[in-house]
Amino acid sequence: MTTLGLLDGRPLPRTALDHRLAALRNGPRATALPQSGSSEDRQLTRWVAQVLLTEALCEAVAAERRLPVVPDGPDGPARLDQQAAVELGSITAAAFEGNPAVRAVYAAVTADVEPSPADIAHYRTMTTRPPTWPRPRSTCSPAPARRRCSSPTAS
Repeated sequence: MTTLGLLDGRPLPRTALDHRLAALRNGPRATALPQSGSSEDRQLTRWVAQVLLTEALCEAVAAERRLPVVPDGPDGPARLDQQAAVELGSITAAAFEGNPAVRAVYAAVTADVEPSPADIAHYRTMTTRPPTWPRPRSTCSPAPARRRCSSPTAS
């Protein structure tokens, strides 16, 4: 048995990863996935493995804490808005959307978190960036065969 990872010393078989990758490759967005065997495909495999390990960890924590794990309703799995997905990160966001145990653990560990106004102000200070637009425009000739470009900073 090939092992994907260990959780509390217990091996997690790679078969779950192989099944998840097969589902993606046979799913509606299969054409958007990288070519099998490419470096991008290896990165996808690592990413999916991390999602699976996050799900397994949260399933174990939910069971240990006896958290109520509510299965997906008739509307399907939970969906995060774009900002929340970015704030959580792609791996956690994918696990959150796809696994009710992840949502149960998230709810449990954030239930009593109430940031102070000072904490919120500090967060905004640290995460707010000055606008980067408009950027200096480059001028390009319209001929597609030989495109000549210059930027305002070029001499």
